[in-house]
Amino acid sequence: MKECQGGVCEGLPLSAGPCSSDEQASQANWAEFKNKIDEVTEISNDKDDYPEKLFDGLRQTLFDMASCPKRTKLLFVIGDHGDRQQQWPPEITKGLKGLADRVLVFFIQTPDNSSQARNPGLYQQVYRTYKKQAYEMLKKTLPPEIQGEAIDDYFLSLDQKQLTTQIVERVKRYSPSARINEFEQALAGGKSLQEIIDQYMAEGDMPVIYKKWFQEPSCPKLGQQCKTAIEHGVVEFYIPIDASKVQEEIWMTATQLADWLALLKPFENLKALPVQKQRAVFAYLLRRQIQDIIGHYPPTNVVLSEWLAKQRKQVLPMRQDSPLLQYSFDDIRRKIEGCEVSLLINWVTEIRKVLQKVSNDPTQKVAFTLLILQIDGIESSLGLSFI
Repeated sequence: MKECQGGVCEGLPLSAGPCSSDEQASQANWAEFKNKIDEVTEISNDKDDYPEKLFDGLRQTLFDMASCPKRTKLLFVIGDHGDRQQQWPPEITKGLKGLADRVLVFFIQTPDNSSQARNPGLYQQVYRTYKKQAYEMLKKTLPPEIQGEAIDDYFLSLDQKQLTTQIVERVKRYSPSARINEFEQALAGGKSLQEIIDQYMAEGDMPVIYKKWFQEPSCPKLGQQCKTAIEHGVVEFYIPIDASKVQEEIWMTATQLADWLALLKPFENLKALPVQKQRAVFAYLLRRQIQDIIGHYPPTNVVLSEWLAKQRKQVLPMRQDSPLLQYSFDDIRRKIEGCEVSLLINWVTEIRKVLQKVSNDPTQKVAFTLLILQIDGIESSLGLSFI
């Protein structure tokens, strides 16, 4: 390999700072990683002794990886020849075994170039030694549950064209944060941790080492759910202080739902207007939208809900004392306080979001977030049932 000093190549110690990074730092680290891999080549110096200082390099690596002990790390050892010393030094074996819970080691051997060596026989001898020493260390440090896997998954011998792609793919396989979210969702649904792990492993979508990484820290906290599924259901509900205010849900046809969505749509951008203009525009839009649905303008001095109730046909289903329809247009234009107009606009905006979700997916289960609004002394809750 090039850029080596005293047999130790490409030394990049981990930062001893905070064990976290933002998106920008992660992207920069990823780019640097790929660039370093692209630069890896075998030495062509005829004066080079074939045995490498593999063990010295790993001694330095143990020191460099000491920071952030709770972080998972992937260690790639890249070389062509084994160390002149035949047996692994005990301190290196002990150090790597001590890190085995959070460090996974990959050995990568560059292509055999014995045909270009001045002493092909010696070259091949130490070339074989690299693989022998790598396998010895993998057997000592890989967790027992991984021993069933082919160790070749952790010892790679690749030509230069494959090298970058294969290593990057392995890093991606061990580093997707989305898998943590998937585990959390499955556990929240009652699945056992063992069931989740077995499912991913059966699909070939998860390395075996994940079983150890997930089970050891999680099972003491999960208890029974580590190995046994938990059957449970969650129902969200609320009980108003005043039972007389409980009202049945409003039933409406798809056409009526579409009419409500059409009526409320023009109000979406009201919040972007200056406060002093919101009142007039709100009154204008409400009157125009009702006229479009019913066919004529309602009178300005009659409460809208009362006027709509007197129509010969029920043009829109609605709840009694709907916040949207409890005023006349004269009230909206001149009488109610500005803060009350703002509450009405907020109510219209949020209720349309709920209706739109129902329209987009009629089979979706509605989940309510209870928000109490005080409008003209009437306590109202924001939710689907209040139109």
